[in-house]
Amino acid sequence: MAKRALVVRFSALGDLVLTTGPLHHLKKNYPGVEFDFLTSNIGEEIFINSIEFDNIYRVPKGSGIIDLTRVYTQLPRYDMVLDLQNNFKSHFLKWFVRAKYFRVTKHSKERRAFVKNRSYREVLDQHVVEKYYKVFKEAFELPDLDVEELRPRFHTQKITIDEKSFNLSEAVVIHPYASQKNKEWPYVADLVDQLILSKTPVIIIGSSDVEVTLPESDLILNLTNRTSIREMASFLSQAKGLITTDSGPMHLGIAVNTPTLAIFGPTTKEFGFYPVFNRTEVVEIEDLECRPCHVHGGDICPKEHHNCVTQISVERVLDAFKKVAPGPFNF
Repeated sequence: MAKRALVVRFSALGDLVLTTGPLHHLKKNYPGVEFDFLTSNIGEEIFINSIEFDNIYRVPKGSGIIDLTRVYTQLPRYDMVLDLQNNFKSHFLKWFVRAKYFRVTKHSKERRAFVKNRSYREVLDQHVVEKYYKVFKEAFELPDLDVEELRPRFHTQKITIDEKSFNLSEAVVIHPYASQKNKEWPYVADLVDQLILSKTPVIIIGSSDVEVTLPESDLILNLTNRTSIREMASFLSQAKGLITTDSGPMHLGIAVNTPTLAIFGPTTKEFGFYPVFNRTEVVEIEDLECRPCHVHGGDICPKEHHNCVTQISVERVLDAFKKVAPGPFNF
């Protein structure tokens, strides 16, 4: 049995958060094994002081071969490597760490084929948390678990808001941004209007070069580009619910057990990031033949109409949110 194992996952926020459920069960079943983590600065922020890992090693963002070599040559000896990244950076590690390797199957080719001609649907019918857990099961003897048991988990510390009139427990958190512009929903300002008309506090979170346009109101707290990952998680854990794009903060909201409504535009469940957990809902236009149009969502609509997001109304979002985060609401 392995005495020391290295888990590898560099980015991004959502992918890292999704490792937490499978990692919890791995550590729970093998408390005597020393697990180290090789990650990025984002992963270090997520897992700092984590009970899941004994040591964390960081690869700086944008690292080239010289930087990777500097980090990899300092790593101790391992019995096995659990590679949840499966890219050049993680493959390069094999030159420095002589251990038994277990790698996640990303199905990148199948995803691209699915976008092009809708093939491989059955192959892609698996959530990312299940793919991660499969790697661990190949390396260790672990029980079969359903997807809810593999739900991501994130421990937070309570952070308060200075504004005394702002009731965080009644607030709806909105994450309107996404790494791919096609995934952003265009009616956020209208949604916020409806929420503040019903006297519902609103918190905007996330990072973006271009901030969303918002109405003026004391019920709105715009934290765009103003929170760390842990601060964001704290606000999410205390709020009434989250309305979000298909993005990293969506997974973070699920990890802190916040009722989460996800707006899915160009991406679909076949890519493995679809929220299938308790206290989650998805709003999407299911019968659009052009969905999905891009593995990651893309920045430009190939059809130039963006129907996958423009056909999702504010009313439909609010109705779906009531299902996942029961009222009382006045909207």
